[in-house]
Amino acid sequence: MTVNSPAQMVTRLLSLTHTEEYKGQSLDYREFSRSELECLLGIGTVRHLPAEEPLTDDHDGSTEIYFLMEGQVEVLVPIADDWVKRAVLGPGSVLGEVAFLDMGSRTARVLTASPCTVVAITREDFLEFSAKHPSVAVRLLWQLGGILGSRLRRLDLIDATEVAREQELKELAQELHDETMSDLTALSMELSLLGRVSQLDEAAQADLSETRGRLVATNLRLREIVRGIYPAELVNLGLVAALTSYLDNRMSRTVAGLTPLRIELKTEGFGSQRLPEVIEIDLYRMLQQAVTNIIQHSQASEVKIDLRWLQSELRFEVVDDGRGFDQKRSHDNMNRTHFGLANMKDRVERHQGLLEITSQVGTGTSLIGWMPTVNREEVPTDSSAATFTMKADEG
Repeated sequence: MTVNSPAQMVTRLLSLTHTEEYKGQSLDYREFSRSELECLLGIGTVRHLPAEEPLTDDHDGSTEIYFLMEGQVEVLVPIADDWVKRAVLGPGSVLGEVAFLDMGSRTARVLTASPCTVVAITREDFLEFSAKHPSVAVRLLWQLGGILGSRLRRLDLIDATEVAREQELKELAQELHDETMSDLTALSMELSLLGRVSQLDEAAQADLSETRGRLVATNLRLREIVRGIYPAELVNLGLVAALTSYLDNRMSRTVAGLTPLRIELKTEGFGSQRLPEVIEIDLYRMLQQAVTNIIQHSQASEVKIDLRWLQSELRFEVVDDGRGFDQKRSHDNMNRTHFGLANMKDRVERHQGLLEITSQVGTGTSLIGWMPTVNREEVPTDSSAATFTMKADEG
């Protein structure tokens, strides 16, 4: 039976209170009386949607909150430049609560997986309702806070999993470097020695030389793979050395169609001191992603990277003179075309830092931010500067 009136909707919701299937995204409607729920749902607009219809999109600008009465929806989130299904929700679920509470852009897409009935409540209608029924409004907001708290706990677990993953990558890179690459180097030397001391004919010598060449090429390729997995410089020497090595290696390769690119790296306040390992790897990955974005998308000719480790915080800037993008659609850019930007913000914010992204079409992009660090009694006065150039591929 299709629900339309507030009374029918309340009956429907109260019949779902013992269902555990969608717990964590649903309110406990038993905390409200029937008349309170009827009054709340009565301020909303009932919508009937067919299957495969968008309920919310990441750039639609809406801030309504939705109560799902009938049907199922799929929640999609941006992962690696694609939209990935994260959850399937059913009757009783609450949707769109983040934008409803902070008036920000949507952080996910919601598509109907079957014909659905929802009640949409705007912020304006809720504020008017709150003035008349403050007790109901407070209880609703408390429950929405509980949903967000549950989500934050899951995010904390995801962060912990990613830290563990970085540790596994570090161990894998060390194993490949210390064992596999060493074995390949030793084997290459043995083949070289064999070629000099053995009485092989010309054809066998040629085959041996070709095999040795392949081993050398494989070793070099493996070295690049290991650097991508977890750079040895980051383990042994720290952030500045690792970033310098990365830029030197990255800029030595040409990219088809790329305009000549010059990157200037300045650092200050590091000396021989090391940042905590978790900050080093996240900052390294963030700067690595920034350079990749610039090379692939910006058409920039100059980039300035500035790292300053002060007494109780680390400040950083990445500024390019590329084509930029339209920040009026910044959230759309963040979660789709520029997924890497969202990933960078996540890496900074997990350390209670801040990353501000400023861009305008035709005037480039700047990433400016900071991370808090443990207070240092003495800040080294060491500073360094290096320039890296990538030439255009004329082939």
